[in-house]
Amino acid sequence: MKNTRKQTYRLNLFEIDLIQRLCANIYKAPRYEVDRLPIIYFGDKSDFPPVITDFNKNERDRYEETRYDIDSLGVYRSSLSHEGHIEIYCDKINYCSSDISQSLNFDFHETRSLLQTIVLIHEIGHWLTHWCHIEHKLERAESFSSQSKMVKETLAQLTVIWAIGSLKNKKIKMLQAIMAFLTAQQSPPYTAYLSLGAKQTKTLTILDRYINLLDYGESDMDYLLLKTRSLYGIESQIIKW
Repeated sequence: MKNTRKQTYRLNLFEIDLIQRLCANIYKAPRYEVDRLPIIYFGDKSDFPPVITDFNKNERDRYEETRYDIDSLGVYRSSLSHEGHIEIYCDKINYCSSDISQSLNFDFHETRSLLQTIVLIHEIGHWLTHWCHIEHKLERAESFSSQSKMVKETLAQLTVIWAIGSLKNKKIKMLQAIMAFLTAQQSPPYTAYLSLGAKQTKTLTILDRYINLLDYGESDMDYLLLKTRSLYGIESQIIKW
């Protein structure tokens, strides 16, 4: 489905600050190098919001199951060892923001802005974990493409959590509430990160394990979520290409 309007996305100051925090504290050397951002588009989808009454039962059920999935509100498009771009769907974000603002009793415009930021950081998380490796860049980029949706979405969801870090103010509390609302409505690949609990702060360990998954070509969620000590019983050591 093509965007009917597509323009370059303009980061706001809040988003710039969150991305800078990610690059300074999480996605940094010696694992990652970020000297720029990918191309980010902001546009509409021509037939959204859909006329739900026109759906058959299976289509309606499927729509309700995925309407709050972040990758329904934006997407990182990539292929094997080629860098991708990000698309943010403003119509879908507007549509979901209306529901969220009413459910949480938040201002619609603030809700829309913060939901847009969540989607943006989530998709940047896909880009970071796909394209920004310092070592074995192309091999790991290709391995990213073969990873399970569960692995990819866990890292992208955590990227939003890590971007916030220890920040505490009214805006952050609103963002956290919107993120929690979304997660409660989302399909399983987007909720797996919750099982980490307080271990979400173990960023170095989680990213090391993610790199091991890429290098071994495996997709062991128990290992990524720190539930096992080793990858499929194999000592966790990064393969030297």
